Amino acid sequence: MRILSGGHDFEGRSYVADVPFFILNMFYFRSISIDAKSQTAWVGAAATLGETYYAITQFNSSLAFPAGYCPTIAFGGHAIRGGTGASFGVILAYKIKLVEVPKKFTAFSLTRTLQQNATKLVHQWQSVAPKLPADLLISLQLTTVKSSRTGKSTVAATFVSAFQGGVDELLYIMQENFPELGLVKGDCTELSWVEYIAFHFGLPKESTYDMLLGKIAALPKDYFKAKSDLVQRPIPEEGLKKIWNLMKKMESPPGRMEWIPFGARMDEIPESEIPFPHRAGNLFLGQLQCHYTPP
Repeated sequence: MRILSGGHDFEGRSYVADVPFFILNMFYFRSISIDAKSQTAWVGAAATLGETYYAITQFNSSLAFPAGYCPTIAFGGHAIRGGTGASFGVILAYKIKLVEVPKKFTAFSLTRTLQQNATKLVHQWQSVAPKLPADLLISLQLTTVKSSRTGKSTVAATFVSAFQGGVDELLYIMQENFPELGLVKGDCTELSWVEYIAFHFGLPKESTYDMLLGKIAALPKDYFKAKSDLVQRPIPEEGLKKIWNLMKKMESPPGRMEWIPFGARMDEIPESEIPFPHRAGNLFLGQLQCHYTPP
């Protein structure tokens, strides 16, 4: 039996098998109901994160649920973290606790190439990002690009940030913790927490609701293999340069990685607390993507 929540899965494990099988499709279990008094919500197993975010922000824009920023993941696939091993069951819905968020969010997206000191910035980011205040997240997107000066392959590092607060406070925190990035007020955009989902993917905030509800026109088919790992010690500059050399060999399609720091609430929960590996001792999660053109 394969249980299909309906969201995306890189490996297709919910709808393929090496032996004859059947699919238990949870597609119709996608209702979302919110209780204002308790600030909780019941979410059907097949509702996507995008649909959940949309329902919450329509109900009360000052409430949110901290989950992934990829809207096409079904809630059942996002929340499951292991079982007892004694039996099995099929979960129809989840009761979640909502959190209060400020109406004002600030975001920035800054790109630096290897010729713009990206290696040193990435090296420093590994020590800075996991230690930032809990209200500030700076993830890192690494992509092979063509140099505008030489026409040769290089690596671009894009620092993408979400901050629960205003621009002035963000600039102060960055000056105190990561002045080398050179963030200025003109680099920052104020938006709501839910609009950051579109911002993270380089889309205008006006397209947020269409993105959350899956109404944006389909992009060209993209074939890739993705693998994630957890990094416990900063990679030295020499190690980063070896990674860049490997990435530069992947020109078309380009090589890509995304590094996401933890810290904050993640570090407050012991590794043995629940079956979930993203705990104290890990600086960040690195997702490696190899894109390719099928024969």
